[in-house]
Amino acid sequence: MQIQSISQNNSSTSFGAHLPRTFAGVMNYMYKNAQKLSPETFQINDTVRISSKLKNGKEVNASVNFINGHYIGMLMDEGDEIYRKDLVSTVIEKFKKSMAKGKVKDKLGY
Repeated sequence: MQIQSISQNNSSTSFGAHLPRTFAGVMNYMYKNAQKLSPETFQINDTVRISSKLKNGKEVNASVNFINGHYIGMLMDEGDEIYRKDLVSTVIEKFKKSMAKGKVKDKLGY
């Protein structure tokens, strides 16, 4: 009887390996990078407003809350609560697309 060792290479250098996979991860990434651009804004306010147009055409808004730069929760605007899952998936999808576009532009030298 032979036992095969299955090893995974977790040190993948592919672009997809570096993208956050969860909504909290996306929010933390965006907060951290936005904080680098304008730190004075984020020292005062740990709530960020987001809005997005969903696939069904509905425009939804929410407040994303952070403590010490870490995502702690999201509060949907009144009437938009039923679209929470749609907003989360839309934000992750748009984030990944925008990151991929930026990565391609960097590689092409734009």
